[in-house]
Amino acid sequence: MLNFSTPEEKALIKNSAGVFAQAHELTHDGVAGNSPIWSWPDAGDSGRQRPGVLLLHGWGGEAGLMAAFVAPLLDLGYRVLIPDLPGQGKTKGRLVDTRVSAATIVELHNRVGPFHSIIGHSLGGLLGCMVAAGHEVFGGKVDAAKLVTINSPVSLGSVISGLGGAMGLAPGVIDDVAAKTEQDLGLPLTEAHAQVMLERANVPTLAFHDTDDPFIPHAGSLAQLARHEKLQTRQTSGLGHISVLEDQTVIRQVTDFLGQAE
Repeated sequence: MLNFSTPEEKALIKNSAGVFAQAHELTHDGVAGNSPIWSWPDAGDSGRQRPGVLLLHGWGGEAGLMAAFVAPLLDLGYRVLIPDLPGQGKTKGRLVDTRVSAATIVELHNRVGPFHSIIGHSLGGLLGCMVAAGHEVFGGKVDAAKLVTINSPVSLGSVISGLGGAMGLAPGVIDDVAAKTEQDLGLPLTEAHAQVMLERANVPTLAFHDTDDPFIPHAGSLAQLARHEKLQTRQTSGLGHISVLEDQTVIRQVTDFLGQAE
């Protein structure tokens, strides 16, 4: 949806092959059918001794986009897990449903968690905020200690408005899409806003956004939220929507924020 197949995206996925060759692949049979999840190291008893970090790519992306974070997180003593949520990557089906995606994350947390932290790119970052805040329509919550968002939108409503405007849709049509999204989500869109969700989650959060992101406008990004004591923001430039995921400065700032696994 927002992560179109750019040359940068294709190169990042291609370069991730070696990282994924070392992964242990599981299949999660959940609320929306089978979803693959990759784990470093093995998600068995030895792997579970490490605190887990869940990496969430954006809609329309693939797990390989998050590969550059794997080795640095392993070096800090974490276990790393990357799923392809329903309708994304290798998961069957074309429909991406926010509520189903959030419910699947909660299921994964209960099955292969717990997750110490969540790192999410694009709409994956907003999903991370949703599950950290939790709601009964998702089947619970993820008790993450820290959140990281990278080039993430501030709300589902801003995504709908932005896409609708870019497509030249009439205001009434955009309103209809918003109403249908709200119905499918089972929540008012006002609650699917990072400000509300982060206040509910109440955990340290680090938000990145690149000023040259062509898909998520900087003005409508999560990194532009009103400041509160547990939110830190970082601005990058010239990296765009995808290349930020392999930028060594960004990765170092993320690992510094998470710290050594305990």
